[in-house]
Amino acid sequence: MNSVTDVVDSLEKKGLARRQRDDADRRIVRIELTEAGRDASHTITTSIMDIYRTFLGALTVEEQETLLDLYRKIARVGPSEPSSLSFS
Repeated sequence: MNSVTDVVDSLEKKGLARRQRDDADRRIVRIELTEAGRDASHTITTSIMDIYRTFLGALTVEEQETLLDLYRKIARVGPSEPSSLSFS
């Protein structure tokens, strides 16, 4: 699995993000998206939303409401950390 540093290094090499050191405390490094990074994020988000709309379009409004109710029910009882999931 990649470390955060590896991910940020890769994003920087692609021109999608940049590191900003804190002037008061040089140990603090903030990561921000570049304009190209924001554009890529927007494109990805739009594509994902289009996929969701396609899937949900196969359901009636009543089925969509049922699906959302089920997701909400799962979210209420689900673990706060994905790593704490276990399947029997």
